[in-house]
Amino acid sequence: LIMATWRMSLTLKLPWRPRLPTFSGTTLYHFDENHLVFRHEETWDISLTEAFLAMFELKTSDFDNLDKRLSTRLLIDHL
Repeated sequence: LIMATWRMSLTLKLPWRPRLPTFSGTTLYHFDENHLVFRHEETWDISLTEAFLAMFELKTSDFDNLDKRLSTRLLIDHL
């Protein structure tokens, strides 16, 4: 058994670039007799609900950036 603890911060690759709150977790790797991983377990200190809702916490600046990205994309598509 190997246990890894970690801390993560990430921005999702969605058009409005939501940033999830920094969270920590633990990963457990279970090995069989051939030393191959047969089970992987993760725990996070943020709930799935919290992570999901964080994707939709938009700020005014997020709308400005989204508008610029969409305008640029529309301009490129029409060239």
